[in-house]
Amino acid sequence: MWSYKKSFGNKGEKLAAEFLKRKNYKILKKNFRIWGGEIDIVARDPVTREIVFVEVKTRSKEFWQYIDETLSYTQKKFINRAAKRYLYKNNLEEFDWRVDFIGIILDENGPSIVHFKAIEM
Repeated sequence: MWSYKKSFGNKGEKLAAEFLKRKNYKILKKNFRIWGGEIDIVARDPVTREIVFVEVKTRSKEFWQYIDETLSYTQKKFINRAAKRYLYKNNLEEFDWRVDFIGIILDENGPSIVHFKAIEM
């Protein structure tokens, strides 16, 4: 079960990175890990030049949830901590940053992608 979920998630993260690249985002890092978890994608917004920390959730259609049900308070707290750590570690603290959410639905019709920018943290 775990390996299926992991490969399902990896497919979603790959699709999300491709989606961002098509929108001219520069991918800075994938799977940035710190103690307690990881940030799926770190990118640079081509318009605002912000550093963007992207959380990707991949679901099958029948298990899709609304964004406010998808990220828990604990996950949001972790993302904030990890984002600050990434900025510090890479001497990017002077840059503006935000957290985006990309939701991917994989079903028999192919992938559907939704991108929420600057989600409330």
